[in-house]
Amino acid sequence: MTAAMTVYRRLKTIDIPAMIRLWKKSGLPIREKTRESPKALRSEMKASPQNFIGAFDGEELVGLVLATSDGRKGWINRLAVEPSHRHKGIALKLIQEAEEELASRGIQIVSGLIEKGTEASFALFAKAGYEIREDIIYVRKELVEDA
Repeated sequence: MTAAMTVYRRLKTIDIPAMIRLWKKSGLPIREKTRESPKALRSEMKASPQNFIGAFDGEELVGLVLATSDGRKGWINRLAVEPSHRHKGIALKLIQEAEEELASRGIQIVSGLIEKGTEASFALFAKAGYEIREDIIYVRKELVEDA
């Protein structure tokens, strides 16, 4: 199945178990007791349903992305594609879907965070027109353990 044949739509709370499975299968770390718990995801989905975009092959969730915003800048978060569906343009299309969603909210700058060692992710974002900024250092602080 190619990106063009894949159906893209907003995710629903019924999709949460499939989201968690896909993140795990894709190798993304999951914080099941905090941010990625079903309860937390349901709450976030209720407050901001537009943030959750899925790619479907029939009824199967094969890709997803979160398109979040702080009101000034948009963020590409938790991008994942089912390993058997990679290299078919789905991740690039999910980025485009997220950008369109964020642009509809008036967002003019979109960023993504990529962990070192994931060269395929760097290549994907470069292909999507993103600039790699090595002059910016990301800092963080967990206000809740394992957040």
